[in-house]
Amino acid sequence: MQHFRYLSMLCLTWLLITAAAAAQVPPTESQDPHGAASLRAAIEDWMALFPDREARGREYLARLQQLVSDLKRASGDQADRLAAELATLRRAALAAHPLVGDRPLLFVVRPQYRKDHHNTATMFQTGEINTGSFQGGGALKTIDLATGTVTTLLDVPDGIVRDPDVSFDGTQILFSMRRNREDDYHIYEINADGSGLRQITFGSGLSDIDPIYLPDERILFTSTREPKYCMCNRHIMGNLFTMDADGSNVQQIGRSTLHEGHAALLPDGRIIYDRWEYVDRNFGDAQGVWSCSPDGTNHAVYWGNNTNSPGAVLDARVIPGTELMLANFSSCHDRPWGALAIVDRRLGLDGRTPVLQTWPADAIELVGKGNYDTFVRVDPKYEDPYPLSDKVFLCSRMTGRGEETGIYLLDTFGNEVPLYVEAPGCFDPMPLGPRPRPPVIPSRIDLSKTEGYFYIENVYVGTGMETVEPDGSAYVAVPADTFVYFQLLDERGMMVQSMRSGTIVRPGETSGCVGCHEPRRSSAQWQNAGTAWQQGPRKLEPWYGPPRLFSYTAEVQPVFDRHCTSCHDYGQEAGQKLNLAGDLGLVFNTSYTELRSKGLIQVVGAGPFQVQKPKSWGSHASRLAKVLRDGHGDAEIDAKVKLDPESFDRLVTWIDINAPYYPDYAGGAYRDNPFGRAPLKNGELKRLNELTGLNLLDRGQLTQVSFTRPESSPCLIPLGGPDDARYQESLAIVRAGQARLAAEPRPDMPGFRIEDPVERKQQEKYQAQAAQESRIRAAMAGGER
Repeated sequence: MQHFRYLSMLCLTWLLITAAAAAQVPPTESQDPHGAASLRAAIEDWMALFPDREARGREYLARLQQLVSDLKRASGDQADRLAAELATLRRAALAAHPLVGDRPLLFVVRPQYRKDHHNTATMFQTGEINTGSFQGGGALKTIDLATGTVTTLLDVPDGIVRDPDVSFDGTQILFSMRRNREDDYHIYEINADGSGLRQITFGSGLSDIDPIYLPDERILFTSTREPKYCMCNRHIMGNLFTMDADGSNVQQIGRSTLHEGHAALLPDGRIIYDRWEYVDRNFGDAQGVWSCSPDGTNHAVYWGNNTNSPGAVLDARVIPGTELMLANFSSCHDRPWGALAIVDRRLGLDGRTPVLQTWPADAIELVGKGNYDTFVRVDPKYEDPYPLSDKVFLCSRMTGRGEETGIYLLDTFGNEVPLYVEAPGCFDPMPLGPRPRPPVIPSRIDLSKTEGYFYIENVYVGTGMETVEPDGSAYVAVPADTFVYFQLLDERGMMVQSMRSGTIVRPGETSGCVGCHEPRRSSAQWQNAGTAWQQGPRKLEPWYGPPRLFSYTAEVQPVFDRHCTSCHDYGQEAGQKLNLAGDLGLVFNTSYTELRSKGLIQVVGAGPFQVQKPKSWGSHASRLAKVLRDGHGDAEIDAKVKLDPESFDRLVTWIDINAPYYPDYAGGAYRDNPFGRAPLKNGELKRLNELTGLNLLDRGQLTQVSFTRPESSPCLIPLGGPDDARYQESLAIVRAGQARLAAEPRPDMPGFRIEDPVERKQQEKYQAQAAQESRIRAAMAGGER
């Protein structure tokens, strides 16, 4: 064991040394007041990399030495003039770096996206609630830093060009464009000289953005072709798709619950992308970096999935020649900008330790501090990082004039200079020229199949695992391209640990892991020797019926109706302590509100960002489940209340899947009413508050109204009875809500239908897109185009 510890310390020490070497700490202003040492280091670095430029480098060094010498003796206006000359020299010398100045730089001119709600809200798609936030006026341009020549490749006066990517041979440019507010974003390609513009994707009421070339000549992009919306507002979101170079054979390769974007290639041919999802997670800090293969197999966490601040890690790219990542540390409620950071995931997949350097420098102190919006305070803000080498990077950065951004060059020596600025802003800088092509990863999917497979070697390998085959293995078939997550259950079907994230398998894919969870960067390999593997994949067992959306009122409330409400009801003594009636209220039903508000179930809810310990939440930690297991402590009651196995399983399963209520996000006829669910209008609820003296918008008052039995509504009790005018008016308001629910059921009731024209249109679009994808998949499976 001592030998093992020693080797582990040696490995850690080596990682720290190599990380420090890769991200050099620049000298402070007091150590280098004019930045001369930083500039000298940068020039010497590119001279060493490009010996044929040594003579030019020595000219810069000689001029630098002379300026520093003169500055030491100067004062007043002369010192200011010399400092200005040094700034000019710095820009010229850094722009002369062969990786910077030998090729034109491609960039986009556009205004910064208007502030909306989240960093993903940049599409402003037609027909959506924020379409009006679209602001046009953009162009695709190049600049030759050697001559200062700026060339416009494509001008879009009423629209936006965004997200360019250069082909591996440097001859073509892929990008997304929206010509005006009436248009939507589609994928285009243009020759590097601005000729040969062609549109690749089409369709109205959808957005195609963030395209990149794949090593096998196909294209990957983000699209809203599977319509889905942010769970805390109504903004449209996107997922990853691929297609052939001519726009045919479009298929979805990402299925997370919210958004996937800003994809980039890894040197080994895989993809990294930023994913926003919250499965039993707080919405704000659930934007990390993920990876997958270009066919959509093997989706896995890459970095930052359990970090509270920054709230979002965007635009990640691997730094050439290293295992380091350069990324944008952003916030949830902001535009997609923030600080830039170098991250070494060998030192950890979350938190402060793997973060080696940031721009601005003091932003590193915000990592792990505060919440998902801490990085809003960063000034200046950076965007679109593009590493040219292990030490030199391009980016867009605020110039100090409002929200205007320019093209900047940064390096690890401490230099930071503007290369070009043009109003209203410059974005997406990158070299326009050939670049290395990563290897092609062969596809592992079979579109003729409808299933994929998950294999777990040993669930006992992981974080706090103390059940599956006796050897801890599991092998199961699941529907392909279906977002799933895993829970480990004990012999009673109670959750021991939950994934709190999700994944998919593509058709015919076999994916898996060593345990729950093994170290993400461990070298452990599947042995494929477990009992489950030898027996072959098991089919999923239906949970009391066919697959369906989980509804509390349909799956859980009937258990309370059979076993509990004879005592735990309105007007009953036990109901005063805990009311388990199924009466429909303003938002939820009575039993749901009571169990949640009185702390009888322990769930993560919106969820902390940290990985939770086994049995620390869910049924094992819930008082309700303890009563179900151990009884009420009263022999007479326990003799009457004896749950059958199915009833017990329904209750603990509900708790373990984080205690949901509604089966559908649709609000139906009540989307514009209080809570988006109440059958009472704003004016009616305000009047009911006046009559009862309550604040029915307060969470603690949600059981005060019963639309199932209006006369049982607790809010009526203090009003003096049926002869009181206030009572009669209040009861009439509640009965009006009851009548509306009977005519137009909401999602927690039988007979719910999407009647709202906006939601119906959204649902019809989803169904049409799903049908289109099925046709494409069938054609591809049959070898057709």
